Amino acid sequence: MKKILWAYDGSKEAEEALKVTNYFSNLYGSDIYGIYINHVYYPITPNFVYYAGYIEESAHKKKLLIENKFSNIKKDLNKNNVQFTGKVIKGDIDSGIKNYSKKIKADMITVGNTGKDFITRMILGSNTLKVLRNSEIPVLTVPPKKIKGKYKIKKILLPLDISEPNYDSLEYALDIAEKTGSHITVLYILSLPHNTNEIPPNVMDEIVNGSHNELNKIISGSKDKFKNLSISKKMIIGLSPSKRILNYANKNNFDIIVINSNNKGNLARFFLGSVSEEVIRGSYCPVLTIRKKGL
Repeated sequence: MKKILWAYDGSKEAEEALKVTNYFSNLYGSDIYGIYINHVYYPITPNFVYYAGYIEESAHKKKLLIENKFSNIKKDLNKNNVQFTGKVIKGDIDSGIKNYSKKIKADMITVGNTGKDFITRMILGSNTLKVLRNSEIPVLTVPPKKIKGKYKIKKILLPLDISEPNYDSLEYALDIAEKTGSHITVLYILSLPHNTNEIPPNVMDEIVNGSHNELNKIISGSKDKFKNLSISKKMIIGLSPSKRILNYANKNNFDIIVINSNNKGNLARFFLGSVSEEVIRGSYCPVLTIRKKGL
C-alpha cells in the first residue's frame, strides 16, 4: 500500500478519518494524498449572471482556505516523516475522488462517514456511499464517533459469506493482522428463513455442521500461511446479516471491520441496501470495504 487518498470535506468526521489514515500510513510506509472537491453550485435562475461573480469569488476563497489547511497538515505530518500532498479540485465529489485516485494510482481511499437522515440517504445517498459504490479500490470509512487517543488496531472483525467463493477481504485482514499482531474474528451469519421450525432437525444439523466445517477450513488455511496468526471463528444464526454483524461488532469493541462489498443493483440497493453499506452506516468503528475483483 504505497498511496492513500484521504478525502477532506471540512467536517470533523474527515478530521477523524485523517487520524486513521495516518495510522495506516505508518503501518505500510504509505504517502498520503489529500483531496478537497470544491463543488460549485450555480443557481438555475434568469438572474444567474448577477450571481456568477460572487459564486466564483466564494469558490476561490474556499480554495485558498483549504490550501492553507493542507499546508499545515503537510508540516505536521512531515515532522513524523509522512509525505503529504494536498489538492483542491473543482467538480463533483464522487467522480472527482474516483478520477483523482486513478490519476495518482492510489491503493486505498479514506473518508469520514458523516451519515444522513433516513429519507435523505434513501433518495440521494451520502457522499461516502457514492464514493464506495464508484471506487475500484478499497475504501476505509471512519464513523462520526470521536477516536480517543491514538488509533490502534488490536481486534479485527471479518464478516464472511461462505456461500460465495470470493474472500478478497480475508487477504486484507490477514495482511493487517500480520503487521499489527492483532486478533481476527471470522464471523459468519447463517441467515435462515422465518419458518425454521419447518426444517427437519437432521437437515438443520447438517447445515450448521457444514458451516462450521467451512469456517474451520478458512481458519486452517490462514494459519498455514501465517504461523503466528491469532484467529477465531463465530457463527450466529438469524435474520438480517447486517444487524447481526453490527450488534456483534459494537458489543465486542472491535477496532476495524474488514468486509467485501456485495454491490447490489441500484434498484435493490434503493429498497434494501447492501450488507456492507448498512454496516458502514451503523458501525462504531472504521470499516474497510473491499470491492470484489471483476466487479
